[in-house]
Amino acid sequence: MERFYEEYKLLVNTETSYKDGAPHALLTGTDNCTQYNAGQVIFDYQKVYDREDTYHDVVGFYHTHPSGMSDMSGIDIETMRQWVLCLGKNLICIIETDDTLKGWMCIKSEDGQVAMREINVSTRNDVNYDVWFDSGASFWHPTDFLLHGERFEDDGTADGETDGEVLEAVLELQENQENLIVGFNTLVDAVQSLIQVLTKEEDDEQDT
Repeated sequence: MERFYEEYKLLVNTETSYKDGAPHALLTGTDNCTQYNAGQVIFDYQKVYDREDTYHDVVGFYHTHPSGMSDMSGIDIETMRQWVLCLGKNLICIIETDDTLKGWMCIKSEDGQVAMREINVSTRNDVNYDVWFDSGASFWHPTDFLLHGERFEDDGTADGETDGEVLEAVLELQENQENLIVGFNTLVDAVQSLIQVLTKEEDDEQDT
């Protein structure tokens, strides 16, 4: 990587999950290139739109900074704000400086404002990026790309349910299924007993 020039990657969603008490996403960097522009990158808007229209999996952007510039610049903030408004969903910004990664979630509010919230990000191969979010991610909205319609409340559980409530519902379902099986077996035994009685009565009549 040529550190003087900024490198660019488009981030797409590879896997989303809820691990170890926090929302987690595995992202993949695609369209990797160095544009040989000092201090800036210019995203290929058409490629981004084509990717989003085809797969709906664009989740953010990665780029490098020259040494010593580890935070988002004013241009970075404005660029991410425009992308969030254009694509209509929260996006991730990852910046690498001197082999150090920093990440931000760019969050769109209902009034159209965009806030930047720092997130944890790491990589093992410079292609896939592990992103971990706050377990109390109350800023999630049902339409956000990562949760596929689920909403995580401040306690870190989906749709406002606590772990105890979820476990109780599962146990109740299992109990209902067991009761249904027992009831069905009882009915089968009763029918078999009735058949045996009717068969015996028919045999007795034939003997007489």
